[in-house]
Amino acid sequence: MSNPKPNNPLEEPIVIVPKDPDSEAELVAELQKMGHLVQVMRDPNRALSVDAGKPGFWKPKLFIVDLILPQVSGFDMLRRLTDKFSMKKVPILLVSPYQSKEDEMEAYNCGAVAVLQKPAKAADIVALLEKEKLKKARPAVPREAFDAN
Repeated sequence: MSNPKPNNPLEEPIVIVPKDPDSEAELVAELQKMGHLVQVMRDPNRALSVDAGKPGFWKPKLFIVDLILPQVSGFDMLRRLTDKFSMKKVPILLVSPYQSKEDEMEAYNCGAVAVLQKPAKAADIVALLEKEKLKKARPAVPREAFDAN
């Protein structure tokens, strides 16, 4: 029997801010099975202090925010997380029970990098993480490359 890997306090978790934490049990189990550390925030406002007590360089790997939340709107939560974590470039994903272009546009305006319809699948989330990782790895093209001589 193999020993589970010990918890690393600096490991970057996927932070899920759900409408109902129990409804996300399957997604959490799938992500954990794929080797990801997952942290579920039962109180949406606690997601804003997920970095409390951590070094300044620490950040979550990804936020997954439900459009419908208790106490606060999903769009408001997106704005607040974007304001707090934008310098650390933490991707934020919105999950919604609806397929609405208006909601999708509002989510992007509030800082989401993607919108998935519920129920979100772990494979789609991991694909998004890989896409974001590739974006960060691409070197910036110097402006001079576009200047005509």
